Amino acid sequence: MISDERKKQIVKLFIVILVLILLIRFVSFVYARYESNGLSSAEVDVAFFIFNEDFQSMTLNLDELFPATTVHTYSFSVSNVQGTKRADVDIAYTIKIRTTENLSLRYALYMNETYNSGSNILINNGLQRDDHFDTSSSSTAYFRYFEAPEEIMRFNQNVTNVYQLTVTFPSAYSDIKYQDIIEVIEISVEARQLTDND
Repeated sequence: MISDERKKQIVKLFIVILVLILLIRFVSFVYARYESNGLSSAEVDVAFFIFNEDFQSMTLNLDELFPATTVHTYSFSVSNVQGTKRADVDIAYTIKIRTTENLSLRYALYMNETYNSGSNILINNGLQRDDHFDTSSSSTAYFRYFEAPEEIMRFNQNVTNVYQLTVTFPSAYSDIKYQDIIEVIEISVEARQLTDND
């Protein structure tokens, strides 16, 4: 016969096992999982996938940028589909570009066209002082802001817009005094869910 002390130990063990099973099931139900992978057949350097309200950005690597008579091109895409996954809602997005104003570069952005055959869609929002710097200091930072018109992606259509950003670095800057100047270009995609009021 099993003693009362042994029965209590078995009941305690059973309760602990039951609590662990419930805890594991609860955690696996609540715990969010995300996995991402993708393939692209277009010749793009970066792809942004938008499935809900989101903010994504990238900074261009300008190691290969040098003064020339030709334009430098950077390609990226914005899509509401990745593999078999597509956005469940209508989405509006805006592309914003922020550049340092260290060099006199010219920028143009083309959607679903190349710079040879398309028209520039960038709107220049001008120079703005960076508020993160100490205003009492003599060193200030200014950024030039550009924005593309808002685009809409409907939930019932697979949409991928391919963009080509061109940067012109005039050959007049081939003087050695410009070689240590750093220029940064940040591209961001701001997306929002469309509502009945839009």
